[in-house]
Parts: sequence; structure tokens; C-alpha cells
Amino acid sequence: MGFDIKTNMTINAMRSMWCICLSVLTGLLVSCIWGAQIDKHVPRELNATKWKSVIVSISDKLQISNQLHQITFLLILHFLQVLMCFPFMHVTKILYGYWLGLLYGWILCCSWELMLIFVYIVLIQPKPNADIENVIDKLRQQGVLWFELILLAMSSIPLQIDACVVEFGNVSVWEVWTANFVVTCIMSLKNVYCGYLLSQSASLVNMTLVTCLIAFSTIVPTMATVYISSKTLYKCFKHYQSQRPDDLVHDKLLLDSDQE
Repeated sequence: MGFDIKTNMTINAMRSMWCICLSVLTGLLVSCIWGAQIDKHVPRELNATKWKSVIVSISDKLQISNQLHQITFLLILHFLQVLMCFPFMHVTKILYGYWLGLLYGWILCCSWELMLIFVYIVLIQPKPNADIENVIDKLRQQGVLWFELILLAMSSIPLQIDACVVEFGNVSVWEVWTANFVVTCIMSLKNVYCGYLLSQSASLVNMTLVTCLIAFSTIVPTMATVYISSKTLYKCFKHYQSQRPDDLVHDKLLLDSDQE
């Protein structure tokens, strides 16, 4: 009985969050098919020379010399990466700087990404969850909510998961968007600047800066992801420990009332 109740509740939850499921599944499918082919060409080490050869190779193979076509390609690919979980967003942002230059590439990259984020989160219908609201309220009382939202935006967790704080946690669109504004502007700048440097002469100074930017790009999101994930797992564990034996009965009553 308990298993059936949990299964039905899971199915209902998936139906109400079809946009999240579709995005994540699409991203996984693309990662397996298309991403696996590109992944072996994307350098894992901090060798700036290899990164330059990869970006030059990608640019040559795409054979997009017209700037309007370059912008169209970048906007479409960036759209898919933000909303459909396509992989290698950092490579796309490097191409912004490589093709369009530092200032123009950075402005276009940030403006497009922030608009996509805003449209996505503003369309979310809030469905407050008491447990998540309690966590958010404690963070707000401690004065660290916005800092936590910045770390969430900085992590490698997809937007579809980040936006759950708006849907379930009584967090405003403005709070989430402003946190994403800060992170997008700063983190995009490093990638766009990296692409700009790769388009310039391969001097020792440029290659050293590229190496530092790549290292920063690797370390910061990873640390933010570990921090956010560890706190989430801890909260889930504490919530699991606090579950009462009659929770299954309560869940069944909720399920029956929904069906009526």
C-alpha cells in the first residue's frame, strides 16, 4: 500500500513538472549522443595552447564567417544550453569572446542568458512546500539567503533545479534573478575574456591568463556544487529522520483528496 501511494505521488509530481523532466532528459540524451563525440576533443587540463587549438578547430569546422550567422548560432546554442541542459556552455561563452570580442561578446552573452532565466522563472507557478519554506525562512532570518542563492546560481546545478526555490520555497523572482545577474555577469566575463585572449596573439602573458581563467572556471563551480549538494543532502537526511510512522497515512489522505 505504502509503495503504491509513493508511486502515484511520484507520477503526479512528474506530470506537474513535465518541463523539468523534459529538459533534463533532453540534456542527458544529447550528452550521450552529441556530447560524447565532442567531449573527447575538449581539453580537461589547463593547457592554454590546447584550448586555443580546440577553439580554432571548432571555428574552422563550423565555417561561420558572417557575424550575423555567428550571433544566430551562439544565441540558439546558448538557448538550448540554458533551457534544455545541452552541455558545454563554457565553450559557447568562449566562442562569444573569440568571435565577437570582449565587450560586445560579454554584453550579448549576459543579456541573452539573463533574459532566458527571467522568462523561465517568471512563468513558474508557486506551489509552496512547508519543509522547503522552513529552510528558506531560516536562511532569510539569518540574513544569508541571497548569498546561498548566489552559490546556487554559481554551481553546476541546472536552472530547472535552481528554480525550484521559486516554485516550492517562497523565494521571489527578484531574489533569484538578481543572484543570477551577479553570477552571470562575473562568470560569463571570465569565459568571454578567455575567448578574446585566445583570438589574440599566443603570448606568454595571454596564455598564462587563459590558464588562470580555466582553472577558476573549474574550481569555483565545483566548490559551489559540493557546498549546495552537501547542504541539500543533509537537509533531506534530517527530514527523513523526522518522518513519523503515520506519514504514509497522511500521504494517502492527500492523494485521495487530490483524486476527488
